[in-house]
Amino acid sequence: MRRVLVVYWWPDHVELRVAVEQHLRALDRGPDRVVYLNAFRRPPRWHRFETYDAVVLHTTFLALRWSHDLGRYRRAWSWLATLDCPKIALPQDEYDHAAILDEWLEELGVTAVFSNFDEQTRAPIYSRTPRRARFFDALTGYIDHGAAAYCSEHARPFGERPFDVVYRAMQLPFWFGSHGQLKHRIGVAVQERAAAHNLRTDVSTRPERTILGRAWLDFVMSGRATIGAESGSSVLDSRGEIQQRIRALLASEPSLTFEEVDARMPPGWDSYAFFAISPRHLEAVIARTCQLLVEGTYSGVLEPERHFIPLRRDFSNLDDALERIADTAHAEEIADRAYQEIYVDGTWTTDDFARRLREVFADEQPRPRRRRSIFFAATRAAEEAEAGLRRRAAAAVSARFPNALPQVALVSTRVRFAGAALRSAGRRPALATLLVRTLATGAWRGLIGRDLARDLLRLDLLDGFERHHAAGRADWRIRVEAEGDELRLVSVPRDGAVPAPESPQFVRSIVWDHSRYGARSPLDSAAPLDGLVGLGPTDRYEFAALSRLARLHPEAPWTDVVLRGRSRAL
Repeated sequence: MRRVLVVYWWPDHVELRVAVEQHLRALDRGPDRVVYLNAFRRPPRWHRFETYDAVVLHTTFLALRWSHDLGRYRRAWSWLATLDCPKIALPQDEYDHAAILDEWLEELGVTAVFSNFDEQTRAPIYSRTPRRARFFDALTGYIDHGAAAYCSEHARPFGERPFDVVYRAMQLPFWFGSHGQLKHRIGVAVQERAAAHNLRTDVSTRPERTILGRAWLDFVMSGRATIGAESGSSVLDSRGEIQQRIRALLASEPSLTFEEVDARMPPGWDSYAFFAISPRHLEAVIARTCQLLVEGTYSGVLEPERHFIPLRRDFSNLDDALERIADTAHAEEIADRAYQEIYVDGTWTTDDFARRLREVFADEQPRPRRRRSIFFAATRAAEEAEAGLRRRAAAAVSARFPNALPQVALVSTRVRFAGAALRSAGRRPALATLLVRTLATGAWRGLIGRDLARDLLRLDLLDGFERHHAAGRADWRIRVEAEGDELRLVSVPRDGAVPAPESPQFVRSIVWDHSRYGARSPLDSAAPLDGLVGLGPTDRYEFAALSRLARLHPEAPWTDVVLRGRSRAL
């Protein structure tokens, strides 16, 4: 029995997508003892002294290369490089921050990489890792037998499904290139033309209509057909410079179209072909749902005309393709053939994937197990005993009060955030004074609540960034701008010029523009592994409660209030 460590990252309170969970748990049904370590939390200290026969660095862990605070993550998890055993990396979206991924894999001593691309396609991505690591081809996801059994049990007969075409996708940012725009554009095009072919559709590209968990499989089974394109990008972004350049363009001109952005980018920036099959294509296979897909190779798994109806990249044959979907017998024939050849007769299941991982484990020479010290044994015993007590207490509470644990977790999270918000208010005497004055006048309705807590937490983020900037450890700092009656806090590069802040005569709106760097930031900039808070889908956070307070007290020195009196130092 091998001892295998799987390192991944996922917030505790967020539900895993079905495809991600199946990919993560691929080794569960084998003979190995698998230990899962979530990088969202700090690891137990005894893990650093443990001996493993193999380490798997999951996709979700390697995605931390996109984090603005990657340096802290790398330092926190650098001990993985000291483990003397095979290390297998499962990266995805390898074209995104490619050079950083390449350096990180070399730094961790990775010995095998399961890549989504063949040798020729991945050549521009990796220059360092191939010196030590072997490469193997892999898919972005695999078919799970449990999911297939669920679909077989719950699928409706093909002719009785309520919709002809179902689809969900988000409009990807422009830095994924013209290929990234296909996911959105195919949904719009089919929605516009479906009525002309009398097709019933449930198609949306709006983020709020995203479907997670088992409900996603139910959704795919509700349609006779689904649409899509290969996963991937037509852009190689080595260190995020493409993303930053496009963010800067959109920050100055938010209405730019993709074509207008393309015209301002360097020649050839959108000329790559990092394409691969997506897990949703395999989910459609087990749901026995016909697929209308933009023409491509689909990692050699799906064949056009045999497993899906091909659509030209310019959509010039869209009407003909929709007519083929309208032919129920033809669409069902394609769906049934894909099910038989890809799932029943194919080798694309999670068990097949796990077998390939174990073959790589077996190729490596076993390492002698190190002797453990008394300190190691005592530390592990104490931590495991504490964890066992927590599990037994949770089980007892759950047995007595089945709905108690989710409520306890929710209350715990709210108390934690409320405590952080109160500490933030206490550190801002001017703001606390305004709140007291507002409460005394009775004008508190719509002010005290979640919005205020969210605002105070994000003010703490600003404080943390400024502290780290003063110490030379932050990647950016805050510039204060005024436009009309709006006070705007803008994240700018650390070494960028920051003129003296302006303060509007009357403030009615306060916002934080973090569009250069992304939509998430750590809850505590001094401890970035403790969790993230969102800044909104547009990377622009509006301080809703503070803006209401500003409208009640427009004459207050809001620049000093928000930045705790440090505005003049900026």
